[in-house]
Amino acid sequence: MFKPNNIYIDFGRAYYLENQAKMVNTLIDFCGRGVVIQPSKREMEDPYIGPKLAEALRGAEISAYDRIKIFRQISERFLSEWGNRHEMFEKFNGTPLYLINLLTMQRTEYQVDGPLTKLARDVLGFGDTAELGKRAQEAEQRSHYASVRFQPEYAKAQDVKKSYMNDAAE
Repeated sequence: MFKPNNIYIDFGRAYYLENQAKMVNTLIDFCGRGVVIQPSKREMEDPYIGPKLAEALRGAEISAYDRIKIFRQISERFLSEWGNRHEMFEKFNGTPLYLINLLTMQRTEYQVDGPLTKLARDVLGFGDTAELGKRAQEAEQRSHYASVRFQPEYAKAQDVKKSYMNDAAE
């Protein structure tokens, strides 16, 4: 019996829930007004207007009839009441996004010496934590950037030398 790692499943579910609306909006943008305004079957079969519509609505590689079928399907799936209900079902059917994120954070190990950190160090060739800490200290000593342990002289000069409490007492 095989059971996939929940972390990977949850990452996929979270990605889908975070990006589904954007993907649908992109699809609708590609369709333009054709997804909202389509001629009826009766209009397409009309002897006078039908051939004109077929010519105007055809694509470079697709007939007007097939193009309208695609637009209708997209309209029904994403722009109808049923489509909106289906979207809500997708959002909350399994687990809401906030809960997926919370569960994923609880399942992930964040220890400095945990297995994910070891894997990242191995993949990036950082070595063990002692080597990494030593290189970080060396880099900090060469760096001109402010850090928690080092405050540049110009920043020290901007600090207030006496407290406001002393000013108030004087």
